[in-house]
Amino acid sequence: MNQVGFDTPDDDLIDGYIIYYKIYYSGDTSVDDDEAHFSPSYYEDSSSEMESGTDIPEDLDFFPLGIIGKTSVTYPHIPLRGDDHEVYFDFTNAQNQNGDPILSIDGVNYNQDLGTPARGVFYTDDIGSDSYNTFKSFINSFSTDSGQIDSDLISMRSSNGGSLSNINAIEIAFVAISYGISESNFEQMMSLPVYLGSVTMNVNF
Repeated sequence: MNQVGFDTPDDDLIDGYIIYYKIYYSGDTSVDDDEAHFSPSYYEDSSSEMESGTDIPEDLDFFPLGIIGKTSVTYPHIPLRGDDHEVYFDFTNAQNQNGDPILSIDGVNYNQDLGTPARGVFYTDDIGSDSYNTFKSFINSFSTDSGQIDSDLISMRSSNGGSLSNINAIEIAFVAISYGISESNFEQMMSLPVYLGSVTMNVNF
């Protein structure tokens, strides 16, 4: 699959969306285990209920997807009010690391206006520096020349026996959460996280 996305519902309380992602090596069976956590049926036989908000994706080591580009937007939100919008990320150009993924809303390429979807990561041994929690392109920026490994690759490396050298393809899963403000008490609300699907990319670490 080259695209992941969603249609926005008819809900005036929704101000926008937060997109999370997680990187797996292609063939990693844990991608199915993680996907199950985003189904309410997963919690039917337990005493807990599926939690709204960011807890589930963050507990599963998902990272927020950012937007970078001409607008210099550096927060992991897609501000969007209104119903019946089609929002998707097209990774066709990115599959062989030949181009950045495309953000499209209602069939219009928004990359030039809103920016390019980017990974929200930080270096494990560089906390406190300018690179901490920065957004970087999905393409050709999985590690640095100095050998630092981004935190979004740590779990993938661990599940692959501690190495990235034999990984030629990755699978990237995406989850969406809507957010807004309650009309009754003006507190922030977030929806249940929704699993959008995954895309596969060829890589060269």
